[in-house]
Amino acid sequence: MKKTFITTPLIFMLLWLAPSTMAKSAMSKVDEQVVWKSAFFSVIPNKSHIKHSYCVSHSPDIIETSMASLKAGAIAENGTMIKVLSYKQQQAHGLYFTEAKATLSGIYDNKPWKTDMHFYVQKLTQGGILTGIWSTSECKGRFTARAYKPNELINQPQ
Repeated sequence: MKKTFITTPLIFMLLWLAPSTMAKSAMSKVDEQVVWKSAFFSVIPNKSHIKHSYCVSHSPDIIETSMASLKAGAIAENGTMIKVLSYKQQQAHGLYFTEAKATLSGIYDNKPWKTDMHFYVQKLTQGGILTGIWSTSECKGRFTARAYKPNELINQPQ
């Protein structure tokens, strides 16, 4: 079985950049500087009649983008567009958890498609590396992302 990496920097950017105590005006300035590189992997069907190949073609792969692009809709390397609609971050005992909603869209068999996406992220720090899971009505999988500024990593883990 071939493993497919899919990136979703939007999700990761939102989680890192949107602590619940951060003011929106401060976020806008940070959003423009931070770039996220994300990968989606372990893509599997969410229903028994859906094929793995369908899920691979209806999921993003790798994406590298800024927060501003994610809000407007960013395109992964495989052509899948991700647009973040909303997110909520919570902190508990020094851990960070984020729940978000997005849309995925693209072209399959020469026909446009669009679906809702839900994702859940966890991280140990506000920046650095994010891990999470995501689902649509047909497919689900995992993702990871890393935040960095041009030419420097943010909160690089040891």
